Amino acid sequence: MIFQHDSLMRHIEVFSGSADPTEARVYAVAALAEEFRLEPKQFQWNGHLIGPECEFAHTLSARIPFVHRPADESLLAEAIVPDPCFWTPELPFLYRAVLELRRDDEPSVKIDRQIGIRRLGIRGRDLYFEGKRFVLRGIGGNSEWESPLEMAFLRQTWTAVVISWPTKELCELASKCGILIVADLRTAETDSSRGAAAETVRTVARWPAVVMAIVDANTLPSIEIRGAVHNLLIGQYVTAAEHLSVAENAQIIFAKVGEPDDFAHWAMNCNRPVIAVRRLAQQVKIEAARDACDALQRDLAPLGDFAGYVV
Repeated sequence: MIFQHDSLMRHIEVFSGSADPTEARVYAVAALAEEFRLEPKQFQWNGHLIGPECEFAHTLSARIPFVHRPADESLLAEAIVPDPCFWTPELPFLYRAVLELRRDDEPSVKIDRQIGIRRLGIRGRDLYFEGKRFVLRGIGGNSEWESPLEMAFLRQTWTAVVISWPTKELCELASKCGILIVADLRTAETDSSRGAAAETVRTVARWPAVVMAIVDANTLPSIEIRGAVHNLLIGQYVTAAEHLSVAENAQIIFAKVGEPDDFAHWAMNCNRPVIAVRRLAQQVKIEAARDACDALQRDLAPLGDFAGYVV
């Protein structure tokens, strides 16, 4: 039987699991194609997690072995990282997962992938980053922000950039430089050149800079989304309080602020984190857009405290 290298590579993921300041776990998993599912014992992972490295700090690099773990209908490897260095905008530590997957004596499949161990999650209606409550502040991605001064501003203020269909090159740059990205992928169902929606979500989820993805939840059933991504929060965008239809699989709601009282009444009764969105009438500089985030927060402060503010 011929080993289908390319088809298997599309199903290989590297992601982080449980993590605390003393220990983190990183996994590599390959979902076997149908023709290989009866012979998982013939496959074996080998490789190391190498790092960490950071543009803004110096630390000793280590080589942590991946250990092959038995799993049903997939191939799993685990690396246990002592005293991990986490990815944050302030210190965007990156590791490299260098692995190969062998099948008996046939040629191996090799991957070399960057990964950041990032501690971002949800508790009730709040976001938490590095164990502390985190209020997202984001700006539209139409403005130029790739100059050194602009990137430094975004990093130092932990300001996220909302970008439609971020490219691999942009995600790589942001992951290296500590820039938070919210990937707007809502056109997945109509843009066939992007590939399958779940595959696109899976692709952007690989980058530590991409903390959230906004998707058309009506086209992505819960099981498909959950099975496609790791370490990524899935958001849904809604526009009018009287026409809200929140999908079960949406972890975060990006809601347009119309009438503030109507917005606040709905948002405060939502059982998920709500990001308030008020688009600017015209393109402005990065610093002015960030000020507009703070202005939106001040305007809504009498009505409630929300999980984030995007302009």
